[in-house]
Amino acid sequence: MWHPDGQYNQLPFAKLGMYLDPLTPATGALRVVPGSHLRGWKGNLDTQALWGIAADEVPCACFDNRPGDVTIFNLNTLHNSLKGGYRRRVIFMGFAAHARTPAEVDFLRTHLPERLYWELFLANAAPELMKHLRQPLELRGQLPAA
Repeated sequence: MWHPDGQYNQLPFAKLGMYLDPLTPATGALRVVPGSHLRGWKGNLDTQALWGIAADEVPCACFDNRPGDVTIFNLNTLHNSLKGGYRRRVIFMGFAAHARTPAEVDFLRTHLPERLYWELFLANAAPELMKHLRQPLELRGQLPAA
């Protein structure tokens, strides 16, 4: 079903996908509804009940992917991978903007996963990367010793 990955209004969140297999609209390529991140959609959407059209009739942008291609989109964006089944190899990563106000910090704290990063990733992160990881690690009490 068409869906956003969340409803993140206090901070921008993005999803990055790195594709390991070639994909077309017929084999499960990512489909997005441009501008839908501004609409406030939640959960899985029944397009027949909402708009009287089948899921594959929703006006959208669809991208052919080759191994090594990367997509990035706002987590509030309606998206789907119709006809893809479970044989699509893709690596997803999520990103959030830096929280600046107490309200944003509280929002970020409640939306972070319990385990954020692999030990190997942290052990090899250069100082210029660690400055971007410091806030989420602090919020989950996972900041490595200096």
